[in-house]
Amino acid sequence: GILLSATFARTFKKWNKEYRERKKREYRAVLIGYLTGTITLDNITGFIENHTDSIEPVFEVCKDLQENLKGSERKKIQMLLSQEVFTGYYTAMLFRKSEKKLMKALLFLRKLENIEKNEIEKIKTLLDHEKRYIVHAAALAIMASGNVEERAETIRMLCRDTEITRLALYEILYRYRKRDSDQWVEEGKHLTLLVMDHKIPLKHRTTLAIALGGMGYYYHSRYLFDLLQHMPDAAQNVPFIAALIEALGLLHYPGALGEIEQKLYANSDPDPQILRASIGALRRIGGEKGLKMLFRFLSRKYSLRVQIEAAIEIIQIDVLSYDWLTVDIIPEDANPEIVEQIKAEIGTDNFLSG
Repeated sequence: GILLSATFARTFKKWNKEYRERKKREYRAVLIGYLTGTITLDNITGFIENHTDSIEPVFEVCKDLQENLKGSERKKIQMLLSQEVFTGYYTAMLFRKSEKKLMKALLFLRKLENIEKNEIEKIKTLLDHEKRYIVHAAALAIMASGNVEERAETIRMLCRDTEITRLALYEILYRYRKRDSDQWVEEGKHLTLLVMDHKIPLKHRTTLAIALGGMGYYYHSRYLFDLLQHMPDAAQNVPFIAALIEALGLLHYPGALGEIEQKLYANSDPDPQILRASIGALRRIGGEKGLKMLFRFLSRKYSLRVQIEAAIEIIQIDVLSYDWLTVDIIPEDANPEIVEQIKAEIGTDNFLSG
């Protein structure tokens, strides 16, 4: 009897899977018809309303299609998924006890590119859930909100958790940024306010600062620079100081050069984190002052690791843009092997000649 039951269960599972795959192929053909204009939106929603068992497999097909679509076709899929027949079905799942159904709902909402305010309010209740992965999934879904204040406030709430990882925060920040140019300055403003918020743990502010630079919110460089100027050089602040330098480098902010120089040379033994951040920032900011500072790291007074890191950055410089880059810029006590390697990698007779 047990063997018969196991065989039946296996057969049923296989049949069910094959049935779902066959249905998904049928739905894919229908959706392609919708994308090409031979089937209307009303035709599809009307069918789904009368066949609610089709909602989940249709969403799975939409999700697969959307990964390969752009422009008007992607918008058509978004228009379909934003219909009440889908949003109502998945939003109702947010109040189920089953965590599996809850995650299904959050995955659906995460795939939308603009969630309505009433749906956002329902998702927000999950930011206090006891399971961290559900909190994370809820935050990712809220990033589909068209309201930048809601997205920023969600990040603020998440940052109350000292255990949230940098990777998890970066994943949410990736979705925080919209492609809508009208929100660009507002997004940067709210992210800057989070970086400056002393109620947020310093390690999260460090992550947010680097993200602000990496995401290119250059209109807000001066606020990061102000933070860098007034941040005490205490040991616990070092990662944050390094993050601010890295962010200003990513934003190509020339006004930071003087402060970076002060951080480097006020101390006879600069912290390795500040050294590494400065090396990268000096290459990105560039200019005569920045690059001259960068070449100083080829000096033997620095560790071999620092010399190599500086050499790696120097190799990435567009040397033909700077006719003043000659042998005079190299420190007298520079490591000759590293200098020769730089010349070999750059491969130009005009560079470091004379």
